[in-house]
This record gives sequence, C-alpha cells and structure tokens, in this order.
Amino acid sequence: MGLTRNTATRLLALNGLDVLPNSAATVEGTEAGLVGSGPRVAVLAPARSRVLSGFEGETSATGDHTLLLGPTSAANLEALRDLMPWLRPRLLGTRTSAGFGDRLGLATPGHVGALRAAGGDLAPIFAQQSIREMERTGRSPQEVLDDATWGAFAEGWQEGFGADADHLKTDEDVDACVAAGYSFFTFDPGEYVDDGAEAAGASALPAALDDLPWQDLEDLPADLKRRYLDHEFEADGHEVGFDELSPRWRPSSTVPPWPTLRVSTATSRLRWGRGTSRSRSPWTRQRARRPMPNTCT
Repeated sequence: MGLTRNTATRLLALNGLDVLPNSAATVEGTEAGLVGSGPRVAVLAPARSRVLSGFEGETSATGDHTLLLGPTSAANLEALRDLMPWLRPRLLGTRTSAGFGDRLGLATPGHVGALRAAGGDLAPIFAQQSIREMERTGRSPQEVLDDATWGAFAEGWQEGFGADADHLKTDEDVDACVAAGYSFFTFDPGEYVDDGAEAAGASALPAALDDLPWQDLEDLPADLKRRYLDHEFEADGHEVGFDELSPRWRPSSTVPPWPTLRVSTATSRLRWGRGTSRSRSPWTRQRARRPMPNTCT
C-alpha cells in the first residue's frame, strides 16, 4: 500500500551514500532519495539534464550521470514536487479519510507505517494542524506541510495525501494556507457562537435570532425558517428536522436503530483538545522560538 517497486538502483548502489531505501524512486530516468545523514536530498540525473536546474546543492559527476546533494530546503522540496507530483496534497473527494496531524514534524514516517499496517483504502491527511497550534509551537503553515511531505517522501508514500488547514478564523490565515498548498480547509466560527443560547429561555431565543446581523449574512429570518422548518434532511443515515426551538432526529428506515449521530457542515467542526509538546523537525532547520504553553488545543 503506497509503495511501488524500487527501481532507483543506480542511486542505491552509490558508495558512501546512506539513502533511505523506501525513499528512493525513479521518474523518467531521474532517481531521487533521502540521505539519512544530515538529512540531505540526493538526485541522480543523466548528464546535462534540465531536471537538476530546479534543485540547490553540490553536484558531482558519476559516470554518465550527475549527482546532486542538497539540503532538505523548501526550494528542494518544491523541485521534488515538480518531479514527483504525488508529493503535492490532493483533493480526497468522498473517500474515507483520517487526519493524522503530525504536530511536531517528526511523526509522519510512523504514520505511514501505521497506515500500511492497517491496510484498506484509507486516505491519509498527513499535514493537519490548527493555526492556534502553529502559533504555540512556532511553526508556519508552510513548515507544517513541508515536514509532513518530507516524512511521506522518506517512507516512499506515493498514493497521495491531503493537507488540512484547521481552525481558520482570518483571511490572512486562509491566504497563508492556500499559498502553502493545503487541499482541505476547516473554518472555525467559534467566536460568533452565542454560548448563552443553550440555557436561554424560550422567549429570549427569538429576540437573539432577530438581533443577528442579517444584512451582513445576506439573509432574512423568514427565509431561514422557510428553508429549514417543517423539512426533513438526510444526514448520515438519519432524518434531521427542526422546529422553532430545537433540532430533532430519528434513524431512517435504512439503518439499524439509533447509531451514533454525526452532524457536520462544510464550515465548522467540533474538536476535542489534544496534548502537544514541541520538538525540532529533522527535515527543516527551526529558528529559536518563544516559550510554549504546556498544552495546545
């Protein structure tokens, strides 16, 4: 699963290079892999190949080929993505997926191993971190994505993966994640949620509804009610409906009685906090950061 037969025989046979076997791959006569010491990226291409022009590093002749050894930099990773398109995050569509969330830039090789051991057709989201976690761990959207990509490259994962820009709240955060190449975006509207609504009396709820900024929402209360009240909606095997005060749901006739209900939207998700500690990624050089709180959620 996610590992093709290794044909990078020239690169693996070079003396003095400790190329990680799973990482070595061949694309149209050019071989590339990750050297364990350093780490460094190794690219072996036919002499005078234009492929090497996108990489930075030191070159040397080896027979009728040229060997380039370079740092695991953002520029070299972008050149690798051009050479190996499977290293770019992709849309996963309706496939069953799982977010692995490499919080530290260290865990993706282990995630790949776990995914292979599990088998099946699970689509991975290797890069998954909220903006809040990035700020607390001193990492940028680009660093999070690049670290996960280096980990996938090290283990020879070629089946594609997604990248989730999580808990987005500002235009600037969205722009940074789009520029980095994320393929999945989760918006966090938490600051606009009225926490008092759950305990508010029945008379207070209509007033709160009327006080919403309808002009900014480009909607009207009457139109909202017309779309949702007295209608049934299919949601994950359940029929979901709304009245004036609360949602109601029941299992549809096509599923066993009362399985776990999951209601999701394209714009928000509930998430439980996770403990996180900070570490240094083996793939990229991290500059000094400010002290980090004990937990990141």
